[in-house]
Amino acid sequence: MAEMINGNSVEWGKVKIHHDAIAAIAGKMVNGVQGVAKLSGSIVENIAAKLGKQPKDKGIRTEVVGEEVTINVSVVVLYGTKIPDVAWQIQKNVRKAVEEMTGLHVKGVNVNVEGVQLEDKEEDA
Repeated sequence: MAEMINGNSVEWGKVKIHHDAIAAIAGKMVNGVQGVAKLSGSIVENIAAKLGKQPKDKGIRTEVVGEEVTINVSVVVLYGTKIPDVAWQIQKNVRKAVEEMTGLHVKGVNVNVEGVQLEDKEEDA
């Protein structure tokens, strides 16, 4: 976008938002939802974590096309929570935060529930 100064258009340059920044915003919002035990990474991410290489955006994938972003979130929920309610809250929180902070239009927030955490155990069902 250009700003008008004394009737002349002034270009300030372009702003690019890296997918890691979007993933960080989404991750913060997901972890704040009651009923979410943790973000769940892919098999490759889990192997990398065991090798000591923790990915920054574990469990979150973003796809930016133009001014639109699609966000895929993989989570493990706590046993006893209503999964549709947790997923809806994740979608709502992530969409709002990403749109407000980046100015991008969130085309969709897809939530994949990868497992259920039983009580305080670290094992997934």
